[in-house]
Amino acid sequence: MFRYFERSDQRYEELQKEALLKAKEYQHTLEEDLRVEKENRLKKAKLTQQLKLLLNKYDKDAGERTKELNALDDNLRARQEEFDEWKRTVFDPQEKKYYEAIEERRLDELRAQLQLVRAFMMSRAARVLQRAWRSVAERKRKMRGRRGGRRGKGKK
Repeated sequence: MFRYFERSDQRYEELQKEALLKAKEYQHTLEEDLRVEKENRLKKAKLTQQLKLLLNKYDKDAGERTKELNALDDNLRARQEEFDEWKRTVFDPQEKKYYEAIEERRLDELRAQLQLVRAFMMSRAARVLQRAWRSVAERKRKMRGRRGGRRGKGKK
């Protein structure tokens, strides 16, 4: 029985050593985990701060861009209104006059073309008539020549 107690004492000592070893390992692991957690918290805080700075910078830049865009939009609207006013008061009447002048010019050119066609037709008709008249006059002259010489010229 003594051996049984001896073994039990040995087993108890081994278990105590093992418990002490496990406690030291646990303490070491705990310290390591706490150190890593602290580092991670610091990294997270640093990244959060950087993110806040970037967001603030973005918001500021976006705000400035929005103001600039609004100013440009207002300027565009004003210029568009000026353009519309100019178009209505200056350009449209001039454009109307321009198209009227173009139409008048086209009609003048058409009239001139028709006049040239008429002149050509009249000239051609005159040539045809003159040719026919010459032909008739030539035949009359030949007919006179066949009847015999000179005739009297009529009363004087």
